[in-house]
Amino acid sequence: MSNALVVNVIRFIGLYLFQVLILFNINIHPNVNLYIYPLFILMLPIRIPHALMLVLAFSMGILVGISYNAVGQHAVAMTLIAFLRPTILSIMEPRGGYEPSHSPNKAHFGLSWYFQYASIAILIHFCTIFYLETFSITYITIAKIFFSYILSMLIILLIQLLFNPKV
Repeated sequence: MSNALVVNVIRFIGLYLFQVLILFNINIHPNVNLYIYPLFILMLPIRIPHALMLVLAFSMGILVGISYNAVGQHAVAMTLIAFLRPTILSIMEPRGGYEPSHSPNKAHFGLSWYFQYASIAILIHFCTIFYLETFSITYITIAKIFFSYILSMLIILLIQLLFNPKV
């Protein structure tokens, strides 16, 4: 079994367990949700087959959705960011291109690049989840997106700093 496969299996299980066992039980405010499980899709190798990425995203979304009693919302949001990930990466591609074996993380591309990349995907994820929750755009929905996004991005950046300390 290759090293990349082992790392990604551990990442899948670790992020899932962290999301449903720890973050699920943290209540900052009724309108603030902490979601870091999309980090799994964001950290997959750049040249992963698109169909496999969609299946993995859908699987993670279903598993987290079962725990949150919102299966469809999480599955759709994860599948959407997996579908859009190649487009986001192509827009942000550095001049020299990507190394096929690299994962998009702070260690390979720097903190600024990673922050922009993760920000786009996480914002899409939150907008999708909260819009599907209410089927309307209200001030409360926008506030939920904003505050959940800010706190989740802080946790995601902290995870990047702790687990990818190079650079």
